[in-house]
Amino acid sequence: MFKRLFLLSITVLLSSCATSTKEPVVKSKTEAISKEEEKGLKVLQDHLDKGEHDLFFLVYNDTYNELQSDESKKKAKGIYISTIESFVTEKDTTNIYAYMTNPYNEPYHLDWLKEDVQNEVNNIVTNEEERLASDAKKDTIDKLFKRIDDKTYFSLTSYEDDFETIPNLRNIIYYGLALKSIEDGEDAEVTADLLSCIDPRYDGERSEEMKKLVNQYLSNEEWETEYSRFNEFQNILAEYDKKPLPTIGMTAAEVRNSKWGEPIKVNRTTTATSVSEQWVYRDYKYLYFENGILTTIQN
Repeated sequence: MFKRLFLLSITVLLSSCATSTKEPVVKSKTEAISKEEEKGLKVLQDHLDKGEHDLFFLVYNDTYNELQSDESKKKAKGIYISTIESFVTEKDTTNIYAYMTNPYNEPYHLDWLKEDVQNEVNNIVTNEEERLASDAKKDTIDKLFKRIDDKTYFSLTSYEDDFETIPNLRNIIYYGLALKSIEDGEDAEVTADLLSCIDPRYDGERSEEMKKLVNQYLSNEEWETEYSRFNEFQNILAEYDKKPLPTIGMTAAEVRNSKWGEPIKVNRTTTATSVSEQWVYRDYKYLYFENGILTTIQN
């Protein structure tokens, strides 16, 4: 009996020890930085130490995405943030603009930065874009004047597509075309028509030259009047260019507001169930409607 009680006590004691013993805590695999991750972080830092910023940003996202541990991601994020902040502090517009406008560097992780740093980065990119656009316009104008000076007038009209982005371009082109007209011995009226397309308020490069030439053909009052007519016509053309061509499915009202506009004649056929129309335009162009909807275009 005593032996049985002793064995029972030992069993209970052992079982209570087993339940009270704490299991060792195993560290999460994501807490420690692996050797591979250390290599990746070192590659990023080496690019920065060597001043290879383009390579740093080129490999940054791939490197960051391959990191597994929280600690390694935290370090990589810190490297990125300190790099951008140093660019902003040093006003390094070249690197900021190159990084933020290269689609291969997306995502740009602006949300990692403090709000004031984000704003500064955005301002730098905007200002740099405006500066580059201004330089490009100046370069175009310089090339245009060189063609005029070299009397290669035939190439002037190739710049017409830039009229909208470079407002003064039209003045320079018509000045060059007027000089060509004079050189070719064309009628004074042709030269005057070309010169009247120059804005009397233009005060850019060589404006005094242009004014002197215009005044040989037109008085200031004539110049103002003719330019006003020309400008009004240009505005009409600009509005016309905005209009769409007729497309299947348009209503009659939409077609009237398209590039084809009002027809010169309408032939209508009415039945018990529908109204069919043929709209006749110049140059043998026709539109066909069924119950007010464009169904066929013939040109």
